[in-house]
Order: sequence, then structure tokens, then C-alpha cells
Amino acid sequence: LKLKTTGNITDSGKVRVTGTTTLNSGTSDIVLNTLTNDFSKVAVTAGRKFTLVDANALKVGVSNLSGTASIVSHGTLTLLGNLNAGANKVTLNAGTGAIDGAYTVTAGDVTLIGSTIGTAAHPTINASGTLTLTATSAVNGISANLLGPTDLDVTVTSAPGKVLLNGTVIYP
Repeated sequence: LKLKTTGNITDSGKVRVTGTTTLNSGTSDIVLNTLTNDFSKVAVTAGRKFTLVDANALKVGVSNLSGTASIVSHGTLTLLGNLNAGANKVTLNAGTGAIDGAYTVTAGDVTLIGSTIGTAAHPTINASGTLTLTATSAVNGISANLLGPTDLDVTVTSAPGKVLLNGTVIYP
């Protein structure tokens, strides 16, 4: 599914796409927040605010945004490409699933929530504000390369693994 518009992209009920979904709303919002949505892979070539909720595992391709991003999957959340939100906030929430992929997330504040974060592939987080990691299993190989201040505020919750910041272990 390829969808390009100059207006908002929204849902009014369950959306199910088995292949790749490519969205382009220009400078408008993309809000697909129905709990029963079922996408295989989603990429955003252009958009402002991006909100996506998926009922199970989800793959996210290269995405470029001029606003905030909030992606919720109820299964493994795999980033297959870079997600760039400029200085805006990005939240990736896999619930009891893992967050994985060899990707770079660029944003002001970044929040990652999942059972594991970056155990199979080591992500890069370019955060200029606050980096928050919440994992119920293990956090391995989080690498945060600073875009802004050198005093990045990193908060780690329930993470019995290692967290790396610029190649240096900062937790535990």
C-alpha cells in the first residue's frame, strides 16, 4: 500500500496490510491508532506527527518526520531503517515484545520500552534531550551518540543487562 496526500492520514477502524505500507502526508499528521491494526512493515517518507498502533509484531522502515513519533506494537518491534524526528520526541513501545534492528533513531527525547532492547542488533540513539530505556528482560548494546548537549540525561528502569553510551558501559 502506498499512500500520498497533503492532508492527514487517519484510521476509523481496523487497518490490515500484509505487505509494505509507505505513507507520505507531507507536512500533515499520520494517526493510525486503532488497537486492532495489523501492519507487516510501515515506512514514512514524509509526515509531521506520526502515531501508529499495531496488534502484534511490526517492522518499521526508514521514516522521516518533522514532528513527534509514537509507535506501539504488541509484539516484536523491528526497525529496518533510520527514524528521524529532528529535535522532537520519539517513543517506541513494544510492550512485552523486543525492540531490535540495526537502526539510528534521531530525536530530542527518546523513550524505548520492551522486554529487550537491541540484543540482536545494536541500535544507535542520537538524542539531544533525554534517553529513557525500560526493559523487563535485558538491555544490551544501546549506543547513544549525542547530537546536542554532552550531558545527555539517561534513565534506565528494570534493566538487568548492559547499557552503552558512546561505547562506555553506563549501566550497571
